Amino acid sequence: MLLGFIYEWVDKETYIKVLKKEINVLKTFYNPDTEGTGHFNTAINVLQSRVEELENQLQWPYETN
Repeated sequence: MLLGFIYEWVDKETYIKVLKKEINVLKTFYNPDTEGTGHFNTAINVLQSRVEELENQLQWPYETN
């Protein structure tokens, strides 16, 4: 069971890295001064929320409460 947890942990960290790279790519397409690029901003915000959610899931073993 513990080994499965470790694999899940590494997979989440990898997934977070991939999402962060995708966010950076999308930021290159978004221009607030150009009409028709708002969907990139929406996608960026959704992915940033997902990254935060995953990072919060990874923090719990290190909490000392």
